[in-house]
Amino acid sequence: MGTAPAKDKLLAFAKAGLIREDLVRAWETTRHPAADGAGINPAKIDKAYRAFQATQALLNELVFLVIGYSGQDTDYSRICRHIRNFDKTLAKK
Repeated sequence: MGTAPAKDKLLAFAKAGLIREDLVRAWETTRHPAADGAGINPAKIDKAYRAFQATQALLNELVFLVIGYSGQDTDYSRICRHIRNFDKTLAKK
């Protein structure tokens, strides 16, 4: 219990320009229902799916930061799932 909440850590990464804030919001949207065991309203399935895809993109970016990967990546948070170049780093400049 002595560490900062996950959302605070993610927001710190976003503030540093390492990850996108829209991905943090998507994570928050999917995290709470998943952790609390809430079901998904069938009328909102598209929105939930998009948030899930953005959360997947967030997790990819966090792993890339940890392992030091740079290079091509599929951005699942975008409808067209475009290929982009991921070039962020945790190393101090």
